[in-house]
Order: sequence, then C-alpha cells, then structure tokens
Amino acid sequence: MYNEHRRSDILSKEEPDNEMITTFFNIARAYYRQQDWNMCLSMLAKSLDLVQKQKEEHFMLPELYYSMALAYAHRQEIPIALQYFKLTISTAAKKLPDDHPDMQKYRFQLQLYTNDVLKAIFQGQHNN
Repeated sequence: MYNEHRRSDILSKEEPDNEMITTFFNIARAYYRQQDWNMCLSMLAKSLDLVQKQKEEHFMLPELYYSMALAYAHRQEIPIALQYFKLTISTAAKKLPDDHPDMQKYRFQLQLYTNDVLKAIFQGQHNN
C-alpha cells in the first residue's frame, strides 16, 4: 500500500506540468484566433518553458514551435519565424516519418512562407 501511494505521488508531479502545457497551449490558440500575437507568443513561451523542463522530449514540442513560427510570421518577424519553422521540422523529424501528415504540413507551410517572403522582396525591388 505504501509503495502504491509513493508511485502515485511520482506520477502526479509530472501530470500538472502536462496539464499546464496543454492549458497554456490552448490559451495561446485562443489568442491566435483573436490575432493577439503578443499574448499568443507569451502563452506559447510559458508552455515551451514547461516542455523544456521535462525529462524527455515532449510530444507537443513540434506543434509549439510551429505555432510560434506562425505567430512570428503574422508579426512580420521573418528571421524568427523561419527559425521556428526549421526547428519545427527538425524536431518533428526525430519521431515522424517524412510522409507523416504533420511533416507534410510543416514543410508545406515553410515553403509557403518562404515563397511569400521572396515574392514580397521581389515586388519591393520592382517598386523601387
């Protein structure tokens, strides 16, 4: 009986972190839908901080990086957005095969964003 109680204590210490990771992520998604990029990134940063304190790489890490990439892209912070898109792909590639739908989504969005950036640069050069 004593061992079972101790074991449940060990499990319960990690569970609140997982719940908070999900909670902050869901709050960030709500701010994203409201287009409040600063609050979205703030909540994602809180979630990411908890993820990085985990013993093992957390399953939500690629999705956190992806959400940060999208938020930075909306804020027109191109280098940071590109950095997070690349982190998304490199992190997800550790666990997912290339043909996984999430990997395809991440690569497609990076390509789409890169094309948009290049198009904007090209149009800006022609307008000068």
